[in-house]
Amino acid sequence: MNRNGIGDYSYAIEFDKAIHPAVTPGANLDEMNRLSIQKVSNSLDSLALETCQRIKLYQWVQENIGLATSEAVYGPGNPFRNPEILASFWRFEPGIVILLLQFLPSILARESLRAREKIVKAFTHYFRTGGHKQGSALVRARYEHSASYNISLEDTARFELGGAVAILTNTVPCAFWVLWHTISDPAVLQECRDELQSLCKVEYDTVTIDITEVKISCPLLLSILQEVLRFHGTGNSVRVVQQEFLLDDKYLLKKGGTLMIPGPVQHTSKAIYGESVNMFDHKRFVRSEGKRINPIGFRGFGGGATLCPGRHFASTEIIAFVALAIMRFNIRPVCGKWVRSTTDNAGMQATVPPPDTDVEVEVTLREDEFAGKQWNAILEGSDKAVELVAEDMNKH
Repeated sequence: MNRNGIGDYSYAIEFDKAIHPAVTPGANLDEMNRLSIQKVSNSLDSLALETCQRIKLYQWVQENIGLATSEAVYGPGNPFRNPEILASFWRFEPGIVILLLQFLPSILARESLRAREKIVKAFTHYFRTGGHKQGSALVRARYEHSASYNISLEDTARFELGGAVAILTNTVPCAFWVLWHTISDPAVLQECRDELQSLCKVEYDTVTIDITEVKISCPLLLSILQEVLRFHGTGNSVRVVQQEFLLDDKYLLKKGGTLMIPGPVQHTSKAIYGESVNMFDHKRFVRSEGKRINPIGFRGFGGGATLCPGRHFASTEIIAFVALAIMRFNIRPVCGKWVRSTTDNAGMQATVPPPDTDVEVEVTLREDEFAGKQWNAILEGSDKAVELVAEDMNKH
């Protein structure tokens, strides 16, 4: 095995190839998305049992998206079904950067270290008992890739912690911000509800909505997701310089060096996004005649060799969650006014930073034509990718 991480057949290089079939639009991805949508819908059913509830919005999103995502990936043996293990993940997460840098972790990231070992123990049990065999194609592919390199069971469990980071760390705050920006502006909320209204099919006492149609027929929701990634995203694209190159006749990039490309540089470019670049515009990515954002200017999911392979899984789950939440509930801030939290205290482990402070909200059932009916969220499925980034557009 090539252990420097950059060889043609190294573990890391071959990893993306190994998991690609599991996260590419098609049957495997649909299976994961259906399960996550089912779990999201079930959690909203539980919320609907009470006429009025007060909840902490970010905490609620974190709990429900965290469980739905992990259930879809890990299946019946999901280690995160144990609330203690899921709580351990959120204790582990803030110390990720210190652990990566190995900068006095036993002092500066003591709680993260303890939480990490608890999660690794749970994953070791999961793989030892064959839990992955009933999990998604994604977790099976990750396990089989490690096995093909003769990775030990414990190291496979440690590598899987990286997989958990990939599916949870950005999905939760992204889902929160998409929901927040949708419900915090009454006009935006109404526009999104109008989009979704025609997709709700009523038969007797059941409302059925197909999330496949939502992804195709609700450009506003998709635009809000993309704008969240542009407006809130802090991710970097990282490259290894393959040959010496003089950039802009000024900067010498030496072979073997590491090049970091901060996403916010592109995402705050007035040349690409105009004078409104520092404002949140929910319609920015809605396509219309004569209007199209330069696709290279949007790097919300990274790009090229580091393009997020799980973008279609995460985006489908987030859109389903927000669509169902806004159609079933009215969500209002207890303080009477929506105030966007800062993200100054967020760590560098997430490319979408969570809010510094949570917001307490009051959740009530909507009194509309769907009141009192059961909701059935389905996913008919499609092997056609939603065009989230330039690479998706180039495939069509």
